[in-house]
Amino acid sequence: MARLLKSFTSVSMLGVSLYFILNSCMDQKLSSNPAPTSPKNEVSGARNEPGAVPIFSSEIGAPIDQEKAIRWMRNFAISNKSAVREHVIPVAVLKSMLGNPSCVGVVFYYAVDDSTQTHIIPIGVDRAGNVIKWRNITLGLLTIDWQTAWRWINNYEGSLRSHFFGSQILFSHYLKGNTLRISRALNDADVPQLLLS
Repeated sequence: MARLLKSFTSVSMLGVSLYFILNSCMDQKLSSNPAPTSPKNEVSGARNEPGAVPIFSSEIGAPIDQEKAIRWMRNFAISNKSAVREHVIPVAVLKSMLGNPSCVGVVFYYAVDDSTQTHIIPIGVDRAGNVIKWRNITLGLLTIDWQTAWRWINNYEGSLRSHFFGSQILFSHYLKGNTLRISRALNDADVPQLLLS
């Protein structure tokens, strides 16, 4: 099984100022070849204490300061000069995913297409980490089917493969416009992050 590390970071544009959300990190596993009809994330090495927030929770999120987020984006730009730094996803796609009553948030997976271009693919999950299947997924101007999405996700070879954002954070800060911008970043420990705006 491929190891996945959920790293949770986001950014929101509010007028001229920036607002940042930083979530906790957790290991999870994804089968190396998820079935297109019922892929599932299996969470390992993490136990919830009584009264603790579930691993996949709509409530995941806490602010970080603007200076830190800008530094993290600069870290990525310096270390990855030729990499795509920003991705765009239509807000309607995310609202549609989150409209499913079982969906508690979105996992943003790194993915690599057949021409080796990196993408960020959003996939809704329930509280247990089960992936919620969709017929097609729109990424900016590109629409791909479910099987293609998982093939691209499995093409990605990085050690950190996804980032999770809870539905409450997404709705309260990011789903008000037409598009969601996702900026790639590296924190001060060189761990990849995604910043949303």
